[in-house]
Amino acid sequence: MCEVISLQHVSKIYRIRKIENFADYFKFYKPKTVIHAVNDISFTIRQGESIGLLGENGSGKSSLLKIMTGIITPTTGHVRIFNVSPAIKRKQIVKRIAVVFGQRSQLIPDISAKESYKLLQHIYSIDQEKYEKNLKQMTEILDLASFIDQPVRTLSLGQKMRAEFCATCLHDPEIIFLDEPTLGMDVFTKDIVLRFLKDINKEKQTTLVFITHAVNDIIDVCNRICFIKSGALILDKKTAEIQVADAVDIVVTFDKHIHPSICDLPLNFELRDNVLTLHDINASEVGNIIYMLSRYGKLSDIKILQNSFEKYFKQVYHEYKNA
Repeated sequence: MCEVISLQHVSKIYRIRKIENFADYFKFYKPKTVIHAVNDISFTIRQGESIGLLGENGSGKSSLLKIMTGIITPTTGHVRIFNVSPAIKRKQIVKRIAVVFGQRSQLIPDISAKESYKLLQHIYSIDQEKYEKNLKQMTEILDLASFIDQPVRTLSLGQKMRAEFCATCLHDPEIIFLDEPTLGMDVFTKDIVLRFLKDINKEKQTTLVFITHAVNDIIDVCNRICFIKSGALILDKKTAEIQVADAVDIVVTFDKHIHPSICDLPLNFELRDNVLTLHDINASEVGNIIYMLSRYGKLSDIKILQNSFEKYFKQVYHEYKNA
């Protein structure tokens, strides 16, 4: 597949005036704080890839998305979408891409979703045959029939987001950028939307760039994960290469008295009051471990916690932080 997005040593620096108190507003010279929103990031994305950008709040994910779509320009470095600069050739690329922001809508509130789609047909110069085919297909996949003729302002959040995805894909974009697209969705709506994204990625080779805090959504949809911390790219891996160990954590609550010799356990554990937490225990050894713990006191509660992708990314974050 050909390369559709290329970032080479991209950085974005903001210089913000430092205001510490009311008197600072009246000073002629105001010192500035330098913020590195994006810090020397390089990667490429090929047609048909679905890439997830993960990171904590303020890590630079949204700034990176705005740079890739040409909304803002990088301070240094080069960005290419379809081998052109998205900021300079914005009109050239907007018909080939789409952007979904979880908290912003391109639908007009006081008219129906269907009427908004007609407007988008004219904006993107979609021929009638293609428009009708795409609208029919997405109405079925996203289950829009029951509310497509209602004013957008009367729709629930889940209905609005499904209608939004239809609007986004009417013109068959080659790349879709998604910023927190499942925010506030119930599990049923989320399932419909994620299945829709996987379908268009597989059938139409639509490239997806997915930003979210929902790790499981990214694991479900994306075949590649990029983890961003403090504006820097600290992990770039294929989803299939990320292995979650076959290990569990065991949380045991003792009834009252715990024998002091429990402190000599040859295991990775934490003991707080009468609650013992054992980390990274082989799943096949759980029964033996619990039997062994019963010798140190009466057990009143036992919880088995599966390791998860969230835990994996937390470990990546802390390893980078301590490096």
